[in-house]
Amino acid sequence: MGNPANFGIAKAFVMMGQARGFDMTTEEDVQKWMSVYNAELALGGPRIPLPGERSQSARNVQEKLKRKMERDSRKRNRKKR
Repeated sequence: MGNPANFGIAKAFVMMGQARGFDMTTEEDVQKWMSVYNAELALGGPRIPLPGERSQSARNVQEKLKRKMERDSRKRNRKKR
């Protein structure tokens, strides 16, 4: 839940605003943050990653978990014979 690589667009936007000191519970501050974010984006600042885009380290962790699950599955199947 706290891994930014797993955030959707909306949660990433809100969390970035909170990290920058905006009170994301009021419409006024959300609008201020949106203006600041769009201005920074126009200047080439960091953008919110789209769903499915993950950092290389997050992809490595997912691949490692998948390999481990496959290996454990093969072990369980071997024991049944």
